[in-house]
Amino acid sequence: MYEVGTLRYDKRQLRWLWFWLLLGDFCMVLIDVAVPKLLPLHLDAQGYDTSRIGWVISIGPLVALLLSPFIGTWSDRLRTRFGRRRPFLFVSTPLMGLSMILIPHVNHVALLVVLVVLIHLGWVFQNVVYYFYSDVIPSQLMGRFMGAFRVVGMIGTVTFLSVLLPQFDVAPGLVWHVVGATYLVLFPLTLWRVREGEYPPPEDLDLSQTVSTYVKDGFGSGYIWLLWGALCMTSFTAPVGAFLDLMAKNEIQLSMKEIGYLNTWATIISMVVAFPGGWMIDKIGPRLLWGGGGLAMAALYAWAFFFLHDKATMTVYYLLIGFIGGGIQYVTLMPMLYAHLPREKFGQLVSAQTLVVQAASFLGTNIGAQVVSASGNNYRLLFVYGLPFMLMIPIFTFALSKARNPFAHLTIVIKSDRDKRPADALAQGEIAGTPAVTEA
Repeated sequence: MYEVGTLRYDKRQLRWLWFWLLLGDFCMVLIDVAVPKLLPLHLDAQGYDTSRIGWVISIGPLVALLLSPFIGTWSDRLRTRFGRRRPFLFVSTPLMGLSMILIPHVNHVALLVVLVVLIHLGWVFQNVVYYFYSDVIPSQLMGRFMGAFRVVGMIGTVTFLSVLLPQFDVAPGLVWHVVGATYLVLFPLTLWRVREGEYPPPEDLDLSQTVSTYVKDGFGSGYIWLLWGALCMTSFTAPVGAFLDLMAKNEIQLSMKEIGYLNTWATIISMVVAFPGGWMIDKIGPRLLWGGGGLAMAALYAWAFFFLHDKATMTVYYLLIGFIGGGIQYVTLMPMLYAHLPREKFGQLVSAQTLVVQAASFLGTNIGAQVVSASGNNYRLLFVYGLPFMLMIPIFTFALSKARNPFAHLTIVIKSDRDKRPADALAQGEIAGTPAVTEA
């Protein structure tokens, strides 16, 4: 039997749990991949310049910036007969699905902004699914689940890039419709079939105490800022990825079909690396992989600035992005949170992380777009812009491993280092060599 709080699973129930959660993952990934790929292309087709495209894209992170603290803290404290996480996921479904279906029929900038805001509002609610996983998946299987989670996500990515994206040139509306309808129909099945356990009553705090605790826990220690710094550097480089397809299309002169195939092969490479990556996370923890991934990306940006100039070198770049960005960084991101943040305050603290990351994404997207626009659409300068941020990742990660952890008395989901004891038996304080109290 496997246990998570009051939940109990035998092997058959565990297999069904994984099936339904991974089906939801497939639906989420279709939208997660589609929006950043399709929105710049849609706006470009409507005649928007690079600066305006960057402004519209940055609206989403701004929405998350404003709402994530409220949603994350509320999801830790909510108690309903449907659980504390699922109610938020029920809200995300119509917001995201219906907005995706409507976007290709809207040309007016104000209405487009409204739909972009609704999609990202749905994204804020959908992010609760990562807190949901920590509540329903046995700790000793979390690493392997995250490996499977990434593989299924990459299958969804390949499906979009190889089947749907190549159709954008001839039937852009159809692509938006298929992604939105799939999410509307299939994602609710996950919420129907996977139940939550029972939780102890939340701590009785008034509004001022809740705000004070949120600020103190989320922003009041050097440890937490080192963690936020290690994780948000990739968000500053968001425009490098956001404008990559436009660089391939406008500067390298690749067709959308060719771009779709390159993205597909990059994703296949990421998929191959995901399972070994999950296994390595279980063995050595996520910190070494996260820091190494940042260093490798910095080297790739430097290479791309000097040598990326035709279809062959663009192909090399996409494939290396698949290995490093998808195979190392993408697989390691959530384990970094599961390994460093306590289960008892996971939603609250991840929402604080989202606040920092989305602020970085908002700034990064706008700064990157201005760099491209001011240089006459010289996309190559984005590699120079992104390189120092990637170099900061291993520096922050190393400093994090030496910092005092203020959550040492609380429980974690997975290990952050090479400790050989089971992850669900550890608290961060035990890893650091000090006594810790754990909870089921």
